[in-house]
Amino acid sequence: ALEDLRATLNKEKRGAKGAERPKLTLLPFLMRAMVKAIADQPNLNALFDDEAGVIHRHEGIHIGIAAQTPTGLVVPVVKHAEARDIWDCAAEVNRLAEAAK
Repeated sequence: ALEDLRATLNKEKRGAKGAERPKLTLLPFLMRAMVKAIADQPNLNALFDDEAGVIHRHEGIHIGIAAQTPTGLVVPVVKHAEARDIWDCAAEVNRLAEAAK
């Protein structure tokens, strides 16, 4: 079902405002699912400070994406994924992947 939705959305080359849309892969869907899961379980986006005995919850959701480059593996980070829609996630992944090359 997700592949069918992705294929249908990719047929629509332009958004409601006439802007060209990036091609959707499964990654932006996974990113949005992670954002939803973290909203339900904020401790997934937290760090436990063992010495102080406290949990630090991060406000922003930043998702690292592994990318293979000619010089090796890099992990560009999509910052503030919680503020992005699926199209913006796709565009940012594409931009970061190109910048990593």
